[in-house]
Amino acid sequence: MSNITVCARFRPLSSKERSNHGDSVCIHGIDNESFIFKDDKEENFKFGFDRVFYEKSEQAEVFEFLALPIVRDAFNGMNGTVITYGQTGAGKTFSMEGPSILACDEQKKGLLQRTVDELFDCMKSSDASVKFTIKLSMVEIYMEKVRDLFDLSRDNIQIKESRVQGILLSGVTEIYVFNSAEALQSLASGISNRAVGETQMNMASSRSHCIYIFTVQQELTKEKRVKAGKLLLVDLAGSEKAEKTGAEGKVLEEAKTINKSLSALGNVISALTCGSPGKAFHIPYRDSKLTRILQDALGGNSRTALLCCCSPSTSNSAESLSTLRFGTRAKHIKASPHAHCSKESNAKKHGVYEATKDESMERILNKLRERLDVENVNLLEELFIMEGIILDPNSVEDLDLAFEDVTLQTITSLQHMVEDLVRAVEELKSENKALKTRIAAAGKIDAFHKEAGENGYANTGELSAGLGFTLDPVYGRTHFKASSGRFCDGRLIVDFLMDAMKLPFLNAYLDSIGLPSFQKGCNFAAAGSTIHQATPTSVCPFSFDIQVNQFLHFKARVVELLAKGKRLDKYIPAVDYFSKGLYTFDIGQNDLAGAFYSKTIDQVLASIPKILEEFETGLRRLYDEGARNFWIHNTGPLGCLAQNVAKFGTDLSMLDELGCVSGHNQAAKLFNLQLHALCKKLQGDYTDSNITYVDIYTIKYSLIANYSRYGFEQPIMACCGVGGAPLNYNSGISCGQTKVINGTSVTAKACSDSTEYVNWDGIHYTEAANQYVSTQILTGKYSDPPFADKMPFLLDLKF
Repeated sequence: MSNITVCARFRPLSSKERSNHGDSVCIHGIDNESFIFKDDKEENFKFGFDRVFYEKSEQAEVFEFLALPIVRDAFNGMNGTVITYGQTGAGKTFSMEGPSILACDEQKKGLLQRTVDELFDCMKSSDASVKFTIKLSMVEIYMEKVRDLFDLSRDNIQIKESRVQGILLSGVTEIYVFNSAEALQSLASGISNRAVGETQMNMASSRSHCIYIFTVQQELTKEKRVKAGKLLLVDLAGSEKAEKTGAEGKVLEEAKTINKSLSALGNVISALTCGSPGKAFHIPYRDSKLTRILQDALGGNSRTALLCCCSPSTSNSAESLSTLRFGTRAKHIKASPHAHCSKESNAKKHGVYEATKDESMERILNKLRERLDVENVNLLEELFIMEGIILDPNSVEDLDLAFEDVTLQTITSLQHMVEDLVRAVEELKSENKALKTRIAAAGKIDAFHKEAGENGYANTGELSAGLGFTLDPVYGRTHFKASSGRFCDGRLIVDFLMDAMKLPFLNAYLDSIGLPSFQKGCNFAAAGSTIHQATPTSVCPFSFDIQVNQFLHFKARVVELLAKGKRLDKYIPAVDYFSKGLYTFDIGQNDLAGAFYSKTIDQVLASIPKILEEFETGLRRLYDEGARNFWIHNTGPLGCLAQNVAKFGTDLSMLDELGCVSGHNQAAKLFNLQLHALCKKLQGDYTDSNITYVDIYTIKYSLIANYSRYGFEQPIMACCGVGGAPLNYNSGISCGQTKVINGTSVTAKACSDSTEYVNWDGIHYTEAANQYVSTQILTGKYSDPPFADKMPFLLDLKF
């Protein structure tokens, strides 16, 4: 039996606390284990914990004392749990994640990143004969429902209990991770799905309890044994007082649920520490989802640590005192952690880790040697029941548990089968539709090429300048829906640009079934894609790195086919076209706009260098493959999109003079500033290349600011939407959809004249707006350097 480890951490005073209450604090440190606390009545209390971390303590110190021993034990087959607890805004999430899960320096990394690094460091330093697997799950408890943060469709995960496996989450997503970077990317995607909200005490307050679950398995091949440990990192939502947070409506209901579950946690701790010795005492684990999941961590088979996060300000002394008293009670909890180890064959068969039958039988035989009388048969039966080898026919609980285990396994298996079947059907439907389209189009291809030849498209001079490769996370023409739900009511910017260059529209790489022509180039874009690497929860799996890989595969395949003869020359480009072609990019919108919904502005700004680092890596790979002409479009004024104004513009102080969300536009400007600097850097590195930066932001912002001058009547309001003025936008109904709202069937329909609107569906621009933008691009005055000198073919305008 051992006590759980309890530490206290005091964050620095916030600027608001200093402004309202000066530098006064309610703590006086004695040493690294104790301090004096002064409450709001000027009464002094002395507290002692396993360790106290004051405001200058480093993140590394907290990890090394609090979590490192537990992480190493979990790696070696022992369950472990690390919990952060405290008032809202007290520093729990900072302690757990740091300022950002991906974009922060080594000094500010939180418990989560350091845990990931330690697990993989342990793996690297272990015996090469040991086979390791690490699985990652992530859930949040929001409004008393357990939600899978890797799959938001699983929004009511059931908590089960098994004699063999203990507490488990039925059907939760488990992701296998193989290195630190991959694990952190997965965690970042889950964190972006977490429920957060703004209060008067915290700009991005956690509205849920978040639980990170690491399962580490070792297969000791020489010993034919398996070790497995489960590690839980728990970032609790903070306790709140409505008069301090200013919570109203939904935020207030969230706060009530949070406080209720934290109260249940306090009741469990009280029951564990206040019961009479030697007597059975009811522990109310089932009073909340939180205490049910933490049942093993609270006095069970787990090594546990608790970090009590507090504000040192006198203005929060009551809440800090409550947190410290909670930690003091928790210090008295006893736990019985032990390593989980079994024979390899037994573990693989059941997928769990328990004492082997040989070990169980040995214990039975030892006891039988002490009793060799007529009661041996009865004793044998009793021992079998105690060891769980057979079930007690009189135990309803055991029968229920056994039935529950079998039922759970059956249901989970059926769910997986249904999911696989649905996925297969959808794939077949998609393939069938694409095949029909290609068959219908195949007969027209030869005629098209004859026409192209007659119009001079095969001229070598034109091809040397006009071959196009589009790699970007915005344009994906073949992925648009029918006219009622299309992402634009007509042509896109890229359509107008190709037309101006006297080139046919580029066929999409993802639409290559049949006989498409890639002679003039190839479009690798996909709607909804991003520069940063895609995760299982991303809108589109074809992130920029994947698009670059697809291009490299395309080029290799072209070289391979050309080597076989001239039969396919009219469908694929010549080898030297890859160095003569124009590589176009339109980037930034999806990376930033999506992040606004899950991150603070500061977190979005902090992620920009990493996004551009990945973009630079892709550009350099293309250069290494012979690319020399790059046309890079920056991102537009994201704060002027109807979608963002509808979501974030309810606070009028966030809007600028044009009615755009100023913070979002500032983020776009910073992104563009750093993108421009990257282009300058590449221009210096690759003097044999043409790298042109295009300021789309200025073009689009000028259009919105001077909309009436260019014949538009609505600069921000969406043409295709629902909900009426001022925005005609509802995020729950996409253009062309019909849904029931408050008992009434509503359809998002297009306006009567889209040429009056700049915005089409709340996110994308109309054809009329795209035409204006493309004409401004082609003037060359928004480019750096002006492309007239090196790419004069672009100035042959048709508008």
